[in-house]
Amino acid sequence: HRYSSYEFSFERPDEPKLATLRARLGLDSLLVGASGDFERINRVRHLVSSLWHHRSPFPEYPEWNALDILDRRDRLGYGGMCVQFSQVFIQSLLSLGYQARFIMEFCHEIAEVYVDELGKWVFVDPESVFDAYEYDTRTGLPLNALEQHRWFLSEYGFSPEHPVDWMTPNPWAYYKGAPSPPGPKPPLDFATSTGWINDPVHPGYPPLHRLAGYFRIRLRNNWFSQPYPRPLSQGMEYWPWNGFLTWYDDATPRVRQFALHSDREADFYPTMHQVEYFLNSTAREDEIAIRMITFTPNLDRFEISLDGGGWMESPSEFIWKLRRDARNTLDMRVVNLFGRTGKPSGVELMYHYKEPFSPRSSNW
Repeated sequence: HRYSSYEFSFERPDEPKLATLRARLGLDSLLVGASGDFERINRVRHLVSSLWHHRSPFPEYPEWNALDILDRRDRLGYGGMCVQFSQVFIQSLLSLGYQARFIMEFCHEIAEVYVDELGKWVFVDPESVFDAYEYDTRTGLPLNALEQHRWFLSEYGFSPEHPVDWMTPNPWAYYKGAPSPPGPKPPLDFATSTGWINDPVHPGYPPLHRLAGYFRIRLRNNWFSQPYPRPLSQGMEYWPWNGFLTWYDDATPRVRQFALHSDREADFYPTMHQVEYFLNSTAREDEIAIRMITFTPNLDRFEISLDGGGWMESPSEFIWKLRRDARNTLDMRVVNLFGRTGKPSGVELMYHYKEPFSPRSSNW
């Protein structure tokens, strides 16, 4: 398992504003009949994208919380632009027990969501004019921001020998009406509910990965319980706020005005909501000592399933009693305080039959 070297501040599960937001948007009824985590997440995405149409959040730039943004929408008829869509989306998912965080790319703010059934962070854009995520057509797997960034480098031909020059942003970053880069298109496509990003009338509008010349994560999502410090007018001028962790690599030099940088993938994508386990022998050959650990915000409990017998609650340390069958299986998972279950981990052991040596009598 991978662990971040940076501390991330997660929203408290008992924050009362989460329940207020969940009820205000009718999220429980929205998710009736949804068959999995990713469908639920994308139902919320589509709902948030439909709450108003993209527009400047000035005047009266709203606070960094969904309830204030929705109040602004009710008062003025619109809630703002990509920053505000992402904030409503992130906090809506937090109210349902999913972890989501704020991502900044070139001229755009979106969200990444941890999808338990995929075991990965996924880039999801709830903006009214995008309402999309991007996926690899070879595998069907949706992308995260780092995967988008790597496709960006490949498509534009950036490398350690030809790194991004931050002082000359054209043509590495997209501008309205800018031509697409030459060469074959990457094996990527959209899952979206709007035709805007594929509109032939606006060919300069890019696939989402072309915004990933850089990407940064904000190291907290606890805007309800801790509203400060915060940017005052994010997205309405150059993005100077210094509370981001910014990715860099050999083709993407550090942006010097930002303090926090990392090229360590685990700092951005730690293993979450899964069980890391340790097996140790005991004095008995048919017993294995198990210890489970996890990085799971709002952890409620561990659960195990022995030989496919169904899930049951378990302490983090226990003795696994092996059966004298060829195959013994142990599956382990976490459950958070919202009842969301993580992707299971599993181990299989073969039990080989043996008895103490006992020679036959010689007068047989």
